[in-house]
Amino acid sequence: SVVMVDHCTELRQHVQLDLFQKWLLDRHVKSPLQVLIGSPTIFAQLVRHFGIACYHKHGSRYNFAVLVTGLGRLYSTVRASLAPAWDLLAAWDWLHPVEHRPPLPRMLYRALIVAALAFGHYRFAAVVCFGFRAVNRIGEVLQATRSKLVLPADVLDFDAKFLYLRILEPKSKRRGARRQHSRVEDCAEFSFIVAVFSPLLPFEKLYPGSPAVFRRR
Repeated sequence: SVVMVDHCTELRQHVQLDLFQKWLLDRHVKSPLQVLIGSPTIFAQLVRHFGIACYHKHGSRYNFAVLVTGLGRLYSTVRASLAPAWDLLAAWDWLHPVEHRPPLPRMLYRALIVAALAFGHYRFAAVVCFGFRAVNRIGEVLQATRSKLVLPADVLDFDAKFLYLRILEPKSKRRGARRQHSRVEDCAEFSFIVAVFSPLLPFEKLYPGSPAVFRRR
């Protein structure tokens, strides 16, 4: 069979399902889920009211979305009836839009590079350069090995002014392409990035330390 969710997601879904069942019991709804799903319309309204309760208690929209997707995965007979819950999630988004992390300011980026070069941390500087120019999440670059990076010499095009990095575990793989790449085109840091990463062996990580070590730098 095809595994549609990873183990961590499956665990989160079961945790949220347990909380939903506890909420039902607190409201004297003692019928097991296997009985409740026999009336998909009523069941969908119960899920929606649970979501409303979570919202008023300043709960997590993400956790409620995990519950809804989990119910649709575990109980296919109610999947088509969960529209009220999805409508609630859309309204939740409208009332409280997701706030993304701000990008790294250019001045701070330049200061990081200057400091890294001054201390001789060339791979640290190259990782920051690549992440900034390719608009990568820094974790995507930290977990990458040299074999996932395509340099001009790798394709025998020594005049090329572009680099590609294959993203191993893109964060958006559930809602976008499962295989994703980032690209750095001709820029001031291009030759530096190539010079730092070219000598690495295929199995070597672009950055030799752990994310914790990278943060401490």
